[in-house]
Amino acid sequence: MSELYLIRHGQASARAADYDRLSPLGAEQSRALGDHWAERGVRFDRVLVGPCRRHRQTLAEVEATYRDRGLPWPQAEPFEALDEHCGPELFDHHRRNLLPESSGDEPRDLKRYLRAYQDATYRWATGTLETPSHLESWQAFRQRVEDGLAAIAEGGERGARVAAFTSGGAVAAATGHALGIGDDKIIELSWRVRNAAVTELLFSDRGFALLTFNATPHLEPRLLTYI
Repeated sequence: MSELYLIRHGQASARAADYDRLSPLGAEQSRALGDHWAERGVRFDRVLVGPCRRHRQTLAEVEATYRDRGLPWPQAEPFEALDEHCGPELFDHHRRNLLPESSGDEPRDLKRYLRAYQDATYRWATGTLETPSHLESWQAFRQRVEDGLAAIAEGGERGARVAAFTSGGAVAAATGHALGIGDDKIIELSWRVRNAAVTELLFSDRGFALLTFNATPHLEPRLLTYI
């Protein structure tokens, strides 16, 4: 069996103009993961990284901890299949109806915003909120992730250990594929994935199986975040 480690990016900049970059806390979370692996002698045969800046920055922090110790780290391969779904863009498109009192910026009440976002993505994943024509549909997103998993399985050597830096939605979709669960449960899983958490899948020519989900033994309580 081979192993696939799916790593959600560290905390991004949710309240900044540019979300797609790590916050200082996100960088600290990512370094903690690198330290944890390096101290335990974890080695990878292949490293994949999604297209977002927060994916690459998380990878860079982990890689730096290995380099600082003189430990080997494979050259990362760009992997578009690991991109996040278009939930934020979908929410922006429907924002006027979902949050009629909003001025267009993130509301001051973050909990209210997150509740509205979760409701919108749940409705989208379960087919009761339409996908605008310029965005990727939920089903297309799931198929993209599953095709990516198939490519990983086909392109790796038996017994290989692969690290893949991605986002919470892709982690949930991959987990859902391994477990054979439906869209409603997958989107709910996506809201639970912590920043810099690790999900491990075993894979072979027989498919994928879940080993661990959303693991954060490398993070002390003050470093546990979801957004």
